Amino acid sequence: MEKYIKYGIISFVAIIVLSIGLGCCSVVDATERGIVVTMGKPGTEILQPGLHFKAPFVQSIETYDLTPVEYEKSFSVGQDGAISKDLQTVGVTFTLYWKYDETKIYDVIRNYKTKDSIYQPISTAVKAALKNEIGKYSIEEIIANQNIITENVRKQFSSEIEYLPIVLTDFKIGNYDWDDQYDKMIRETMNRKQQVEQMKQEVALSEQAAQKQVKEAEARRQAAELDAQAAIAKAKGEAEAKRLEGEGIAAYNRSVAQNQALEIKLKELEIQKIHEEKWNGELVPTYIPLTAAGGIVNLK
Repeated sequence: MEKYIKYGIISFVAIIVLSIGLGCCSVVDATERGIVVTMGKPGTEILQPGLHFKAPFVQSIETYDLTPVEYEKSFSVGQDGAISKDLQTVGVTFTLYWKYDETKIYDVIRNYKTKDSIYQPISTAVKAALKNEIGKYSIEEIIANQNIITENVRKQFSSEIEYLPIVLTDFKIGNYDWDDQYDKMIRETMNRKQQVEQMKQEVALSEQAAQKQVKEAEARRQAAELDAQAAIAKAKGEAEAKRLEGEGIAAYNRSVAQNQALEIKLKELEIQKIHEEKWNGELVPTYIPLTAAGGIVNLK
């Protein structure tokens, strides 16, 4: 019995020692930063990830996750809504992502009683930025400039929360809302605009078709002119070819005649040469002398 009592006392002491030992340390995760709180008063040192020691029972370590947090909120069309340039009440649904500023963890624990209390100034700053920006546009302009409005609100909001111990990582406006009657009027206006645009497109298509017909007729006229010019050029070419052919034949005939005359001349010269080679020096009379009685004179 005494043995069991002894073991029980040892186990109890071990549990007490283990509890005290565990109470003397705490782990800050890789995505966290910590602050040592001594009897309710936060220290100024920001604890980095790792194992940290503390005094049991009188100290604790508050950790803050630096992973971005999603925050979505809607402002209704009623009293919370923004007023557009054309005096319409506009509701907005937005989503933003924020995380604690690592260098301002001490400000978080000192100025905000709970971690959720940070959302109130965030909501107020976003609402102010949205009302200021939406007031610059009419409903139709809001529809046409959503990306510009989102970017401008993000910039204004970032400026408004510079005093907060957080960093904005992303901002989106998911939806705009306004009075149903005005929405109906917008749809009707958009339908009329679409009809006008459709009529403009139809007129443009008709004009394009007419222009196409004119261009095709002009192309056919030019093609006919080119064909006529080609036919005239062909006829002229054929006439010129015939003229040249005739001139060629005439030139050929002249050449043949000249060659023949040249050959005759050469023959005459050749005959003359033969005569000259065979001539004995005596002249051949060109007439026959006769006597008075009519006899032939002997010319020795």
